[in-house]
Amino acid sequence: MIIEKIKKYDLILLITVLFLSSLGLSALYSIGTGRGGDAIQFFHKQLIFFAVLFPSAAILSFIHYNFFRSTSAILYLISCASLLAVLFFGDVIRGTRGWISFGPITFQPVELCKVSLILALASYFSSHTKQVHQLRHILISGMIAALPVGLVLLQPDIGSASILFFIWCAMILVSRIQKKYIIGLFVVGMIATVCAWFFVLQDYQKDRIITFVNPTLDVRDRGYNVRQAMIAIGSGQMFGKGLGSGSQSQLRFLPEAQTDFIFSVIAEEMGLFGVFLILAAWTLFFLRLFYLMKISHDDFSQFTLFGISMLFFAHVSINIGGNLGLLPLTGIVLPFLSYGGSALFMACAAIGIVQSIKLHTSSRSPIDTDLFS
Repeated sequence: MIIEKIKKYDLILLITVLFLSSLGLSALYSIGTGRGGDAIQFFHKQLIFFAVLFPSAAILSFIHYNFFRSTSAILYLISCASLLAVLFFGDVIRGTRGWISFGPITFQPVELCKVSLILALASYFSSHTKQVHQLRHILISGMIAALPVGLVLLQPDIGSASILFFIWCAMILVSRIQKKYIIGLFVVGMIATVCAWFFVLQDYQKDRIITFVNPTLDVRDRGYNVRQAMIAIGSGQMFGKGLGSGSQSQLRFLPEAQTDFIFSVIAEEMGLFGVFLILAAWTLFFLRLFYLMKISHDDFSQFTLFGISMLFFAHVSINIGGNLGLLPLTGIVLPFLSYGGSALFMACAAIGIVQSIKLHTSSRSPIDTDLFS
């Protein structure tokens, strides 16, 4: 029976994830061997994370996705409670109180919240499919999203808060919301942005936005990271300088190379060819998710798949956009490629749920629904 379920796996999606992960591990190994010292620990730790979390995702896929629907409220409350706890007991890293330590292990609760928010919203929207475009459902779903967004802003982590807000906006828009409500959401978003600038954002976060608007304002301080990332990407040319041979990453000109700037490392050492591989893999990844949405039989699975696709899309767009100087730097990692156990936990949990939907969706013709039609 297990073998029969494994045969129903979306192998294209699985191979794509494994390819991206292998590419990230190669970059981490290159950084570790090139820089020497303790830098190789990032590669070793990431290997351990993969060894633990990938099998866990496989186990998760065998659970029927209706279980995630029935427990979505509990998962949502647990994630919100963890976000509240981190404000009091969390560790401060790079100006953000977003991590909880368990001995040598640190965990970022917001990564759990990203998945649990998608499940909570998918459960709510699928229970009110015909009326979800009504104002009261927009407000209720908005309050579901507002609680974790507010808690994350208090850390403060503007990048993760933006992703949570983006997920809610995307899932609302796909429910055929009326135009007048879209305008209202835009106005509210603009007001919230202004308030966040004066009352929420820290000075270093404001500096990142100012640097994005004017990258040449201070290339030795506030604009240093973006400038070094763009130099690394440009110097890779067509086929790169070779693994372990990138001057920007190996000589430590590029800060946080293992997390925020892993894309720049790959671009420098593998060139435009490496960039093409990353973008092609992510394109295939999203095409598979949208294909699974098309063959899904119920609104919950469709909303869940759409929310997960928007989660990964936000991560990929913000990270690569920041590396290219097209978006402000927010500390958002590139899933499956960047170093980090919490981020990998989020990504593997999401993939496990996606595969659960694939495994437990029958091969018969999909039922027509109003969603995405």
